[in-house]
Amino acid sequence: MGLFNKQSLKDKYDKKFISELNGLKEKWQYRKNLADLSAYPNFESEIERKISEIKYFYLFKEAKIRKITAKQ
Repeated sequence: MGLFNKQSLKDKYDKKFISELNGLKEKWQYRKNLADLSAYPNFESEIERKISEIKYFYLFKEAKIRKITAKQ
């Protein structure tokens, strides 16, 4: 019974992790598209885009290490 609870807890947090990863991906792509469409991108928006990109790829690498797939 302990194994079942441990697995369900892992599944719960894996789903939360995937949700966070997808949210960061959308945020990064939005900021990237905004920068691409802007004639004069400002410094702050470029920093925010880069931070979003770094966060996304960090979690992406972590998902690969944990062997978490989006098909949960």
